[in-house]
Amino acid sequence: MRSKTIVIVDDDPVFTRILSYRLEKYQFCCESYHTATDALVKLVHQSPPDIVLLDYSLGPNEQNGVDLCRQIKYMMPGVPLVMLTGNNTTQAIVSCLDAGADQYVLKPYVLEELLARIRAVGRVYEKKDDIGRGGDYEGFKLNIFEQTLTTPEGTARLTEKEMAFAELMLKSLGSPLSREYLYSVIYEREFDSLSRNLDMLAVRFRKKLSSITKHYSIKSVRGEGYIMYCRPPNTENNSLDSHD
Repeated sequence: MRSKTIVIVDDDPVFTRILSYRLEKYQFCCESYHTATDALVKLVHQSPPDIVLLDYSLGPNEQNGVDLCRQIKYMMPGVPLVMLTGNNTTQAIVSCLDAGADQYVLKPYVLEELLARIRAVGRVYEKKDDIGRGGDYEGFKLNIFEQTLTTPEGTARLTEKEMAFAELMLKSLGSPLSREYLYSVIYEREFDSLSRNLDMLAVRFRKKLSSITKHYSIKSVRGEGYIMYCRPPNTENNSLDSHD
């Protein structure tokens, strides 16, 4: 298996050397840069890394890590980025996430936590490959450019999240998908068991689905997640229910 490449951007050479040494013990291949300029030059002229670890503050003579984060995410939206920061204020954390960081880790870091964050963002980005292609599915046509779902009975315009939900449901037609999987792919973060976003999304999509087909619907499956299924003949289009 190919070793994953991690780019570390931090103005402290000692810190980057120690961090690289510790990560390489876990089969990561690390490249370190100490200025924003060096990091950008290298990132532009080489293959994208598997992940970027970026310091929040890059010294008084450099642009800060938040600005660099925005640039990296603009150039490489498909590369996960974790911010390393010694500033634990809410404002600092919010600025990291608003700039596009997928995770943040407070300094001094605990290696086990940092590794867990790296694994977490890696899982999310691997799952993102499951959506975004559109296509034809069992009489459904999903158009990613127009954001529409079409059947012989009509067309429904979908939001971005509804498009992602529709594609996942259509690809697994007849088989349930877990809430954890759906949530992490659609919302691009780890599953939040307290969030109702996915359930509300399912209700909205089901309503639009019912406007363009009488033959298919979705429902929740207790303990498993959601399933898109072919409705039995002569059944009413009831509200989203659970299947014991």
